[in-house]
Amino acid sequence: MDGFQHKILAAVRINCFWFLLLLSQAFSGFGQSVKTWLPSTGGAWTNAANWSGGTLPVSGDEVVISSNQSAPITAIPGLSLNNLTVSGNCSFEGPPSSSSLTVQGKFTLSPGFSLSLNNKITLLFGAA
Repeated sequence: MDGFQHKILAAVRINCFWFLLLLSQAFSGFGQSVKTWLPSTGGAWTNAANWSGGTLPVSGDEVVISSNQSAPITAIPGLSLNNLTVSGNCSFEGPPSSSSLTVQGKFTLSPGFSLSLNNKITLLFGAA
């Protein structure tokens, strides 16, 4: 190979590297969805009707609670969320056995609101 062919090969390798890097970033959030808590009266986390889209959050999802809750959100399972946003006063209550809710990414509690943890629920941050 002459010098020109080496330069072409190096350029192709660099372009492939950047393409793969961009592709991996594009799919890094693949499969994650945002689930918004619908009622303002608390209720069971495990009731799909309480969530946008009618399906329960699963590990890797982002959860948004955007209203004040007049009663606790109960039966919170052990789960590892991508992000958790709370924009209203609420309390979390675990199931009969202990449970941990892990936030891998960003935890946001809007100013002026509170989140209480009751009955066998632990909120963890970082790696599950």
